[in-house]
Amino acid sequence: MNLPLSRRINWTLLAVIVGCVAFLIIVGLQEASAISLRTARTARISRTQRALTVMDRIRWAARLGVSNRAISGLRILDGLNPAAMNDYDRDMWHLTKARLLVQVHDLNAAINEYNAIHKNSSLWIDAIEEKGEVTARQGKYAAALAILQTAFAPQFKNQVHPLTFFVASLTHLKICDFPGVFTVSQEFKQNIKTRLPDWRARAATGDLKARRMLAETKTTLHDLQIIEADVIQRMSLAEKAASGRTLGHITNSDDVLKFPVSNSPNPEVWSDELGHYAAQVKTCPAPHLLAQNQAKGARVERGSEGAQQ
Repeated sequence: MNLPLSRRINWTLLAVIVGCVAFLIIVGLQEASAISLRTARTARISRTQRALTVMDRIRWAARLGVSNRAISGLRILDGLNPAAMNDYDRDMWHLTKARLLVQVHDLNAAINEYNAIHKNSSLWIDAIEEKGEVTARQGKYAAALAILQTAFAPQFKNQVHPLTFFVASLTHLKICDFPGVFTVSQEFKQNIKTRLPDWRARAATGDLKARRMLAETKTTLHDLQIIEADVIQRMSLAEKAASGRTLGHITNSDDVLKFPVSNSPNPEVWSDELGHYAAQVKTCPAPHLLAQNQAKGARVERGSEGAQQ
């Protein structure tokens, strides 16, 4: 049937209008569906966050630090209230925050966090070790060695990390306290010898911490040998260059180790009260073979232990 032109136009317009309305309805439904999905996702994330315990969040921050996202980890920690935590969670919060602050090179703030950990805490020895390392990185070698001597106390012999011996040895080398270097090496060998069998047995069962301790021991032994070689070379050069010059000396048991001292009438001397050694500070050349980044990397590795506890 042939419809008049005007009626055909009306039907065409109607079809167009219906099509537009249908399109708008479909778009609206899709948008509503997307909003619903976003709302559901947000609600799910919110429920997940609420379900996280304080320790879950602290471990999350620690994992971010291991992934070189320290600032993000600090934001998570700053969103928590340590005053409302139990003693262990609060100490772990301070320790984790200190480690993240070290990563962003805020060393003074990191030391404040280490100092906030209570002496009765099981984490206190970790804080002492790491605070000693950070203090050495600040160039405060005398203070660093005093802190590290605490970590080497007999009551901590089964807790001190192998890396701490490297930090102590390197600090002695920084101030040319050569007997201190050899003393630390000897203490390291005695300490690790009694702990290796247990680590090896646990590592064989898949214990990750024991495996890390074995790996850290191997690296530390290698680094201590490098430091000892550097000391021997310096002593040899000092002996050769000593003709016609006054040499200082340090008494260590029955042996006397010599090293050059300043010709200044009032040389600056640092005294290690615990080891009873004296070392010339101003004229001691800084070692070039071992960078601080090596120790820092190991501390980041250790940070993953807190994330897994």
